[in-house]
Amino acid sequence: MGTATRGDRRDADVIVVGGGAMGSAAAWQLAGRGLDVLLLERFELGHTQGASHGASRIFRLSYPDPLHIGLARRAGEFVAGARG
Repeated sequence: MGTATRGDRRDADVIVVGGGAMGSAAAWQLAGRGLDVLLLERFELGHTQGASHGASRIFRLSYPDPLHIGLARRAGEFVAGARG
């Protein structure tokens, strides 16, 4: 079981289930728009159960927009540096 970070909450404007890449991004954007967001995640911070974890994940650089290609390259460099 996870630990609540804001006490025992019972209400929110929006409840986002899943704190992975997409759920976290959605919660962040909604909170940035002034909504009270409750983000629920089944596993602990830094777990290895998510779809974005593991060596078999694909890192794509084939985008039609050069801006996205540049961002993806920089992100890849950042991830490689974080792994050591």
